[in-house]
Amino acid sequence: MNQDVLRELGRRCPEQKIATLDVDATVIESWKREAKLTYEGCTGYQPVLALWAEMSVVVADEFRDGNMSAHQELLPITQRAFQALPETVVERYFRGDSACHEHRLLEWPRDEQRAGGPQGRIGFAVSARMNPGLHTEMVATPGSRWQPYREDSMVVKECREVDYVPEKWQSVSRAAALCDHSDSQEAAGLFADGSTVK
Repeated sequence: MNQDVLRELGRRCPEQKIATLDVDATVIESWKREAKLTYEGCTGYQPVLALWAEMSVVVADEFRDGNMSAHQELLPITQRAFQALPETVVERYFRGDSACHEHRLLEWPRDEQRAGGPQGRIGFAVSARMNPGLHTEMVATPGSRWQPYREDSMVVKECREVDYVPEKWQSVSRAAALCDHSDSQEAAGLFADGSTVK
């Protein structure tokens, strides 16, 4: 039924040629006896949705028990989501949080002759988990290389392109880093570990 809805959406909105798919899992708390313990400490479920951002439409979903890891087996739902898009879409993008930072998943959009999905370019952006190599690169970056990104009453956010690329991601074309910090005395201990920089 969802595929029929998407085909009709493509027919009614043929001018929408771009699709950015957001793939994300979310914890839904439940008190049913069958509900499993989630990483948040409550019982519930952790469904994964693939949302077509430009149209605010779910193109694929997968119901999951609450104890299933958020980063487990995201490639199949990503493939189904891209296959479900109407033929009117000619420009495709993928974005995800750090649960999507998984080698097999990120190799798939890089392959323009990919199996299980549309041919051609899929641009993508995925958050990376902090690791020692990336942390070392960020700390070693002189302050002059950071550019303003956003500021609120407590935290200054800065960004820059970083040279760090993990060995298994040699085909990554660009990596960006964000830094949150505060120079004010009131914000000492702003983050849980007591630091003023994140």
